[in-house]
Amino acid sequence: MDESDNTVLERYIQEKSPLKIVPLDEIPLVKYKAIDQKSISVAKLCILMENFCLQNNGIGLSAVQVGIPFNIFVASKGSKKDKFFYFFDCEYEGTDEKNFSLEGCLSILNKNNKTRIFKLERFKSINLNGFLLNLQPQLQNYKLENMNFSGYFCNILQHEIDHANNVLISNIGKEMELY
Repeated sequence: MDESDNTVLERYIQEKSPLKIVPLDEIPLVKYKAIDQKSISVAKLCILMENFCLQNNGIGLSAVQVGIPFNIFVASKGSKKDKFFYFFDCEYEGTDEKNFSLEGCLSILNKNNKTRIFKLERFKSINLNGFLLNLQPQLQNYKLENMNFSGYFCNILQHEIDHANNVLISNIGKEMELY
């Protein structure tokens, strides 16, 4: 790996701070692996993304949503009280049948600046492969191999990983009129 590649993420963080959602047609494709970056840069971006979620009532955010072409995302289990988990270079495989899910996205708002809601099918259970970043008690990466997730958090993980694969709920779901 070229030594200068080690600073790619750091350059994106500086360019894109403060974070903001990019328009749908400007969401980049994932170009870089986070594992090739310095963990401190991955941690810095994750903290910025978590803070963005907290300020915007989000429960998950993918780096591509803020214009950073890495497979990095943060996700909580769905409540404001829940802690956020930091994931990178993840992919999933469905292990069960599917059920319907109602989902919103910080990238897809209506004219009143409210989250648009979509009904779509999600796997009830997935096996996740990738990495989990832990900041406590020290900065560490944990490799996840066939880690099984189910329930609501499983839907959140699928949603965020889909972002990294350039899949939006507006492409795979049907919009619901709730407001």
